[in-house]
Amino acid sequence: MDTKWLAELLKMDYCDSEPVEIIGAEMEQGAFDGGHYQSSITRVKMRYLTPSKRLKTSSMIHKNLLNHMDIQGHEMVQFTTEVRMYNRALKNMEALMDEFNDKRRTLWPKFYGCRDNKEIVVEDLKNQNYEKLDRTKWVDLDHALLVLRSIGRFHAMSKILLERRVITEEDGYEKCWYGTNNLMKRKFFPGALHMLSQAMTNRSGFWPAGWENVAERIRAQIPTICEATEALVLDYNKDFEVLNHGDLWTPNIMFEHNMDCAGSPVGVKFIDYQTPHLNSFILDVMYFLHGSVRPSVRRGHKNQLLEAYHRSLSDNLNFFGYSEYVPTLDDVISEDKRFLPLAFSIVCSTMPLASSSSTKPFDLKKLFKCPPEEAFDGTSFTEEKIVKEICDDLTEFVRL
Repeated sequence: MDTKWLAELLKMDYCDSEPVEIIGAEMEQGAFDGGHYQSSITRVKMRYLTPSKRLKTSSMIHKNLLNHMDIQGHEMVQFTTEVRMYNRALKNMEALMDEFNDKRRTLWPKFYGCRDNKEIVVEDLKNQNYEKLDRTKWVDLDHALLVLRSIGRFHAMSKILLERRVITEEDGYEKCWYGTNNLMKRKFFPGALHMLSQAMTNRSGFWPAGWENVAERIRAQIPTICEATEALVLDYNKDFEVLNHGDLWTPNIMFEHNMDCAGSPVGVKFIDYQTPHLNSFILDVMYFLHGSVRPSVRRGHKNQLLEAYHRSLSDNLNFFGYSEYVPTLDDVISEDKRFLPLAFSIVCSTMPLASSSSTKPFDLKKLFKCPPEEAFDGTSFTEEKIVKEICDDLTEFVRL
């Protein structure tokens, strides 16, 4: 067989995908829906001609760092970290997939480039039939299982790269933000707990009478909650260390659905790699489960959800030839229990805000300078769905 001829055909096919003349561009500003606090989003559709004069369209996402973030620049996330993730960690994960002939899709969008660490351009996943879920309605069981299996796969690939020292602590990944003594944590967790306990005490919105004692116990945690979460995050078993995405909540996850099967999820992509960190695998798992999954679904299917994560982690570590300690299901369950104080913090703060009907559940600028009543939209803690879903969690937490 003439392989040279086949190679020429392959080259011609790739060559004809190359843009040689830009015909036009359309821009669509992303709507602020309470899902993005650190960047503005613009969808750019480019029409271009290929060498064979074929008209094609490519769609990209342009992210621009918001200027107001500069007020706390040394503590807030910059695009430098996200660029490093795309250029190093994710690129090497893709190389790992090639090495093992892994034909699955990547768990991240294509990265086109950046400028001055203030602008990033990535693939428009919407153009590839991926879509976001409504963050105000929480994630159901089918979507949650797919996400956890995908987190397990992501963590497994990072574990291989850590073993090979392709990923190291020297790469400059930030510490997990709730594991350091930073201004964001000192304002966010105590402020949210204050707003929730106040709403319960005042019977605001849909809070009924009878929750005053629980509110008082929540209020008692405010002075120590930051130190408690910090101690947990800093003390972890290195056998459990992975590269965590760091911000896996609904707006940072996009799904592909099977339209022939009642819209069941068949694919997932993780976006916004601005807060990755090296730590226990449980941090990504816990943040997603307690911040974005419908609480009644999480409580009713906790073992199934943790088993899905563990099975994927274990299977993928074996697939990629990992030779060191593989965490057991008991390890996963034990880590989940050990981090319950962090789960409490997420349920009382991130979960109500992440699912709030408000388009601006909290103001990042005011969070640093103003009292909680001015920084947070109080209705986020008093909506009927929040009161209905959070009560069983709070009852369990105050018993601990």
